[in-house]
Amino acid sequence: RARMGCGNQTPNRWRNRAGSARNASPELVDVNQMVKAVCDFLSFDPRFSAIHIEFQPDHQLPARLVIPDHLTEALMNLLQACAEGKSAHHALPPRILVETRVRGEDVVIRIGCESAAVDGVLILADAFPDSRFESARRRVASMGGQLSMTGSTIEMTLPTPPPEITAS
Repeated sequence: RARMGCGNQTPNRWRNRAGSARNASPELVDVNQMVKAVCDFLSFDPRFSAIHIEFQPDHQLPARLVIPDHLTEALMNLLQACAEGKSAHHALPPRILVETRVRGEDVVIRIGCESAAVDGVLILADAFPDSRFESARRRVASMGGQLSMTGSTIEMTLPTPPPEITAS
């Protein structure tokens, strides 16, 4: 009977952990670490095994105040859409370049999707269902950031946190 009691507590523990994993509170985080984790996770997905995901971090990148679940979800959506995108010649992009940089006071996450096609341009707007890009845009906006897409490049801009956050 004692074992049954422990067994009944286990689902409650998992429910509590799952609830805390969906935390919508902003946290000051190492953006490079989060981006690398998402890139590494997707590189193990068998659907994208033929695609090389390369991460080039800016090692001087300052921390940013973000909602970790929102940043992760937006990155996953954007990278998956980029990996699934087709060029005019219907070839999957063999390489996705993800970079982090500082631009002025902002942190920029730049996703470049290279195409194997002769034209060299992957038009992401054709690869993204409006709802997928809009979902990522809303997640980024909820953190005070912006999301833009031009040709084969996506840029996510994360603003500087308020001074009282960075001082602590």
